[in-house]
Amino acid sequence: MKSESVSIINDAIHLNARNIHFRLVDNGNILIHFREGNLMLPTSYLDFEAYKKILDYIELHTVFEQSNQEQSQEGTLTLNEHPNVLECSVSILLTSKFKSLILRIKRPHVKGQEFTKSFKNNILRFTHLLLVRF
Repeated sequence: MKSESVSIINDAIHLNARNIHFRLVDNGNILIHFREGNLMLPTSYLDFEAYKKILDYIELHTVFEQSNQEQSQEGTLTLNEHPNVLECSVSILLTSKFKSLILRIKRPHVKGQEFTKSFKNNILRFTHLLLVRF
């Protein structure tokens, strides 16, 4: 599940998003949103089992501020993807139905690459990403 986690984070980085939200929808799937400022756009769906595997991977590799699984948790995830280092703040919020995951991408995050400053300027890339995924 590392590759799927890295892929989702890289997609967000290429769109210059700051946050990645995973939200449970009515059909039991997980909807992934990328967020920059007040703009939050859906990008793709995951089935619940795939989400659980990603969540397990992220929980295993995150350094949490506290280790109580019964409470919401905050921590830092660092993924060394040569030559890039992906670093995120991780929030896992307990809800009545599932564990909600929010990843906040820390900057700078990729060595030697520049990104556009505006998330809105990346809407065409985002639209292409949606077409590829659906």
